[in-house]
Amino acid sequence: IPSGNLVEVNLDEFQLDIHGNLKAIYQQFGLGDYTEVSGHIDAFLKRNPAPERVANPPATETIQLISERASHIMKELGYD
Repeated sequence: IPSGNLVEVNLDEFQLDIHGNLKAIYQQFGLGDYTEVSGHIDAFLKRNPAPERVANPPATETIQLISERASHIMKELGYD
């Protein structure tokens, strides 16, 4: 995907300012005036609230196996 056609979004950061993030995406891709759709997005968010996020950390055994078998991949991805 060409970099001009891609935006990376962190879910936690996105949810802190949904409208600000969507406005930035609209501007980045030249999608028009965000204020024209912001009311529709508000209505959607009211009908579809974000589900409560529950921490679900991986088991210690899983972490250990990843460390043993894929440490080179984790380093390559920046998860030192």
